[in-house]
Amino acid sequence: MFAMNEHKRQFRHSLPSKPGLIFVVQKHQGRNLHYDFRLEANGVLKSWAVPKGPSLDPAVKRLAVVVEDHPLEYADFEGNIPEGQYGAGPVMVWDRGTYTPEYSNNVAASIENGELKFVLHGQKLRGSWVLVRTPNNNWLLIKHRDAYASSEDITRLKPRSVLSGRSLSEIARMTSRGGRDVSNNRSFAKRESPGPDLARVGGIAITHPDKLWFPEDQITKLEVARYYATIAPRIVPWLNQRLLTAERCPDGIAGACFFEKNFSENLPAGIPTRAVPAESAGKNVHYVVGGSKETLLTLVNLGCIAIHVMNCQVDSLDLPDWLAFDLDPSTGQFRDAAKAAGLLRELLNELRIRSFPKTSGGRGLHVLVPLRRGLNQEQVRLFAHNISQEMASRSPATITVEMRKANRQNRVFADWLRNAFGQTIVAPYSIRCRPGAPVSTPLDWEEVRPELNPSRFNIRTIQRRMEGNDPWADFWRSRQALAKSSKAFTVAES
Repeated sequence: MFAMNEHKRQFRHSLPSKPGLIFVVQKHQGRNLHYDFRLEANGVLKSWAVPKGPSLDPAVKRLAVVVEDHPLEYADFEGNIPEGQYGAGPVMVWDRGTYTPEYSNNVAASIENGELKFVLHGQKLRGSWVLVRTPNNNWLLIKHRDAYASSEDITRLKPRSVLSGRSLSEIARMTSRGGRDVSNNRSFAKRESPGPDLARVGGIAITHPDKLWFPEDQITKLEVARYYATIAPRIVPWLNQRLLTAERCPDGIAGACFFEKNFSENLPAGIPTRAVPAESAGKNVHYVVGGSKETLLTLVNLGCIAIHVMNCQVDSLDLPDWLAFDLDPSTGQFRDAAKAAGLLRELLNELRIRSFPKTSGGRGLHVLVPLRRGLNQEQVRLFAHNISQEMASRSPATITVEMRKANRQNRVFADWLRNAFGQTIVAPYSIRCRPGAPVSTPLDWEEVRPELNPSRFNIRTIQRRMEGNDPWADFWRSRQALAKSSKAFTVAES
């Protein structure tokens, strides 16, 4: 997507005071003229491209193609997307207002189920509408029969902006010789000035900073952003040049949370991405590539609380530089995970493999092994599987490799499955989306004791811990080659 922070344009007005969720229709002359129909849901604008625009005629079914979610702030955008940027061309706010879901307030669930009925309270579009998914996964936008239905062509009768009164061609001409929109300066300055709905953290604009993300603990979005800005020197090295998966909770942990890895359009310029083919989906997934505080804070502003990472970097996706074990106690008791971690450490020590433990941010433990590149993903996964099998063999009463929870019988699941491309583990120092805002915290092995309470490591306590020594300071200096570790567990290099 184009550089939204730099090129969002003019005519910033307050959103309508009528209560409800935001809706906006933006008329966009990109490669082809179309209308982007956007509805607020889960802290973002769910979006459909409607090639012919909305119709007030209930007999007319308009094709609506799903496009990427956009930030809520994009509802104010009217102006020119510069040449060379994605979607270059003029954009107008053709209509906007609020909407009210019909029958169900769970908009995301209605979209997932393929039918969303709603009432629009706009300046041009009003009354009852439906978006319905077709068998080929496109959508149709249809006006219901009510007092606002009409056979008139609303796009032809009312072609101008509801913000500025300008036509699309007039907006296109509102560009100075330097390529910047001449009506941009005043609104841009206003947008950059922190106010009640905007705060600046680490140079990044954080919208809705007072939104409660952890209601029971009174932890706001702003506090989370400040935490990550402060902790950046510790966490960014674990994200550097890795494909990131964001665990997003735009309305906080009391609302809907979801994992997102495909960020093809809703990012400001300068945030690096990498397109990776996804065979199961038959399309590319556009991952964010970690490596800077700015990238991290941008994801936080988009509702990300927890950051999950892969065991490889973008230059060698099939060559892991760590392997991970996720020790998940079926009892929910940390002491069981701690005992299992002791057994794992003992086994790894026998193989002269150095390992590093951290809390999972829940009741489990993660144990990471730094690797020299050499073995591929499948070889590393097989090695980890063999280690987990050996653990279960040595202590069958307490350790299992059974993937079905019903068959674990209060044992600790020695999960080796984090070791494959596309599989992730929560990054060291990441907050978890759980009450108390716990942090996945690197430990010294001497701290891994049954009596340890992992909840003591959270957003409000972890910084005191950072004043001491880093127990993982030697992680990257401890890279090791598995192929030479033990004859019993050797996996030949390809």
